[in-house]
Amino acid sequence: MSRPVSCRAVVVVPTWTRPEVAARAAAAAWGQMGPDDLLMVVAQGSGEEVAATREALERTLAAAGSGAGTGGGGGGGLPERVVLEQQPEADRVRARNRAFTRTGCRYAVFLDDDSIPRPGWLEALLAPLEAGEAELAAGRLVEEPDRTTNAEGLTGARLTWTGHTRRDFNTPRSGPTGLAPGGNMAVRCELARRAGGFDEAFAGATMYEDVEFSLRLRRMGARAVYRGDAAVDHLALGTGSWHRLEEERWEGVRARQMSLIFRRHRPRLWPLMAFSYLAAAGWKSLIGRLSPGTVMQVAGALKEGWGAGARTPEPLEEEPA
Repeated sequence: MSRPVSCRAVVVVPTWTRPEVAARAAAAAWGQMGPDDLLMVVAQGSGEEVAATREALERTLAAAGSGAGTGGGGGGGLPERVVLEQQPEADRVRARNRAFTRTGCRYAVFLDDDSIPRPGWLEALLAPLEAGEAELAAGRLVEEPDRTTNAEGLTGARLTWTGHTRRDFNTPRSGPTGLAPGGNMAVRCELARRAGGFDEAFAGATMYEDVEFSLRLRRMGARAVYRGDAAVDHLALGTGSWHRLEEERWEGVRARQMSLIFRRHRPRLWPLMAFSYLAAAGWKSLIGRLSPGTVMQVAGALKEGWGAGARTPEPLEEEPA
């Protein structure tokens, strides 16, 4: 892609196997973007997947009108500041990191492909970054049933010693936060590049990569805020990707990713976290919710995550324009 001369923010929408849903999310974001913003849709999968995404994106943007966002769009094809990229592998971590290496923008905004921004979303999310009040901003996730809240009264989320999150990502109030959700997040690109971007060790069924990313940025001195007025509507449960994981696999993936996080950021608390995961798997096996072998599966996942957490991501470099 040719890099724009001026770029305030890039909005990145990674997508996989659902072009119509992704086009709807991208068009809602595009309608809020200004002349110095860039929209990047990363279609993961085959050439057919990219072609289907392009067709859906062109049709949806055209239906929104040539005045949507900036850059025209009157003669067919994609507007000038809308970029569609192909990524053969299904990996939203690598897809998101393209914001830091391929655009030259000051800020990166991440939007899941099944999340529809509400009016005023983009400016509210970028406001604390542009004002110099924060380097990382988290937005509101509105969904039904609400899986984003287990601690009303908080703004955003915090990580507990057991390896779970205390969170309220669905409150209209704004305030400080410890974590930001990858599906509605804005970050200062220069800092993110120095931090190494999202860690590509979170491969496969990506989970908790946003937790680790937030912790790594904050360890470098980043200030994080939650903006209740930067809201997106998350589509019905089941349209998402990792939500479709069977429970036993989910148990192992979750244990691996959290083990990596604790090895890197809270090594003294790792034994307590590991015990809580093993105890939970044992209890679920005892009551018949999971198979007896799940405890051993979780133990192996904890060991794998411990090893992966020993490596810290290297700083990212911008690719030549």
